[in-house]
Amino acid sequence: VQLKGSIRRLADRIDSLEEVILSGNDLSADESIGTLRIQCNRIRRHFSAELDALKYLKRRNISVFHSDDLEQLQEHANELTSFLAQIDSLYIRAKVLQDEQTAHVAELNAKQLQVLSVMTVIFLPMTLVSGIMGMNMEDLPGLKGSFTEVMLVMGLAGFLVYLGLRLKRII
Repeated sequence: VQLKGSIRRLADRIDSLEEVILSGNDLSADESIGTLRIQCNRIRRHFSAELDALKYLKRRNISVFHSDDLEQLQEHANELTSFLAQIDSLYIRAKVLQDEQTAHVAELNAKQLQVLSVMTVIFLPMTLVSGIMGMNMEDLPGLKGSFTEVMLVMGLAGFLVYLGLRLKRII
């Protein structure tokens, strides 16, 4: 009865986490799928030994057991086998959810890096122009121009890069 309740609680917890993850939301910091996998593993490891012991008793066919006892032993072994199959199923679901969560986080990071890369590419020509214009060299052409001309060249360079990225459908 306790094992059945534990399996039900684990299944309910995995169901609720599955709804959160598959709807595209992030888990809160205190929720972890890894702990559910650990719990499933511990239950499986503990009750697998008991199932092996029940099967061993059945194989031994000790004369002390009556046929009713052997039937009960078989029923308990079948029930425990069913519970272990449910635990295995929950473990696999938790693992798939953990993989899904990892993929979601990786996708989010990739989008953030893409935005950062695009912004870097857009501002790179402006940085180059401002670096050249900021040099203290009097013989370079355009260095004696007004601030407005420099800003116009930087803005034009940024706009051309943006336009190029738009045409190539990068942004």
